[in-house]
Amino acid sequence: MKNFLNRYFYPVDVVPQNRCFSPEHIVISGILLLIIAVIFYRVTKKQSPDYTRKVLKGCALLMLFLEFFRILWNAAFKGLSLTCFRFDFCNQICMVLPFIILFNENKLFPYCEVLSLVGGFTVLIYPLWVFYDYAGFHLMALQSMISHALMALCGLLMPMLELPSKHQLFMDTLTGFLIIVAVSFVMARLTGVNYFLSLSADGIPILSKIPYPYYFLVFYPFSFMVGWIICRVYHYTFKRIDRRFVTA
Repeated sequence: MKNFLNRYFYPVDVVPQNRCFSPEHIVISGILLLIIAVIFYRVTKKQSPDYTRKVLKGCALLMLFLEFFRILWNAAFKGLSLTCFRFDFCNQICMVLPFIILFNENKLFPYCEVLSLVGGFTVLIYPLWVFYDYAGFHLMALQSMISHALMALCGLLMPMLELPSKHQLFMDTLTGFLIIVAVSFVMARLTGVNYFLSLSADGIPILSKIPYPYYFLVFYPFSFMVGWIICRVYHYTFKRIDRRFVTA
């Protein structure tokens, strides 16, 4: 039992490695993507706003639990400090999005819908740092992957309750993105943690060759526009679903 806990629950002493497309990544992402597909299919088949809202609230509760668990795990093994509350792009979403959903603040969905959708799927496909410190299968790596799967699923489902105009979605998404960037900058300088590449681009292909802070001019506009294009493709496809499904 002790060996099991040392390997899969406690912090592990390993040389950090990029394990993207490793067996662990492929298995976990494959299962989570399949679960997302099944839930999305069930929701679209039912075409019920009430059912969609229940699924979203279930995702929100699980996301919130996982985020609190991550904070407590870090506090227990690394000591309680500001760094227990991570302010990465996705962690900010995981701390805010559940409350938006649970309090039925549908009008705030456009601020985080694109960011949640793209952030979640990006990490499921290319989890650059998820397995980095855990040598593959580990409870905290699984926690992170599930949280990103929930983000992706919420991003897929939110338009079914609030489908804004193209202009509104663009402006709200840009506002949400800039808020995340601003929080990342502030907290990175308070904690010394490289949130959302606000301190350095070391280890990132192409960007690491661009001096600080000039890579900002490439990374942030590129990140936003890729997310926006992906979301527009999804919305175009989504609008082909029966309009009775949308309550907005």
